[in-house]
Amino acid sequence: MTRALDPWLPFSCPLPSAMARWGAQRAGAAGRLALAALAVQLCAAAGQEEASARSATAAPPLRGPLPGKIGVVGVGTIGSALVQGILRAPPSRLADPPPFVLSPRNAAKAAALRAEFPSKVTVASSDQQVLDEAALVVLALPGSTAEGVLQALRFRQGLQVVSLIAAVKFPRLEALLGPGVNCTVALPMRAVPRGQRGVTLGFPWRPYAEAMFSVTGSYTAADSLEDFTSHWLQWGPSWGTFTRGS
Repeated sequence: MTRALDPWLPFSCPLPSAMARWGAQRAGAAGRLALAALAVQLCAAAGQEEASARSATAAPPLRGPLPGKIGVVGVGTIGSALVQGILRAPPSRLADPPPFVLSPRNAAKAAALRAEFPSKVTVASSDQQVLDEAALVVLALPGSTAEGVLQALRFRQGLQVVSLIAAVKFPRLEALLGPGVNCTVALPMRAVPRGQRGVTLGFPWRPYAEAMFSVTGSYTAADSLEDFTSHWLQWGPSWGTFTRGS
């Protein structure tokens, strides 16, 4: 079974309730995720941007606290969108957003976020400073350079890490980060970087990932690496452009 944060349909698209009930009753974990992907495609085709924005305003409060400070290594399109999605969340959903510390990679985007959220965003002098200051680190590096960057960094034991790097699978991520690092991989769907509420697929389930992605939409965790990989193969290739230039 797949863990979902919100009621079964894990995104804001207003599909007919009969479809949601059918999926909840009859589809297994793989079926629910496949139906979720189909539903998102239908929403995009129908032009549901306005409905998604209204849904975000009426979203329920978070179920669980966010870490005290979030760091982002790789401030490209998807990293920037995640920061904006959390810091622009309505007070009814997130009363006091956590501060962010950003890596100096993609200096223009980091500076733009600093200018937009001066009380919540700082730009570190190095990637290592991000790791040293943050309680939770989001990795949003391009796959072509990710391994070299990660190998040069020191990840302390107990650090919480969410990787959005599609090219680095979970077993390899664990090896790169070292023993004692609390990590997970995640695949946000297209609605998240477009500023709408969407669903994020992850593995393995982590409470801090659930808390963070519930701000921008919903979080669904696969129960196995095989399940996550099969759905990454279905959804993941379209995400390459969101981590280039980080």
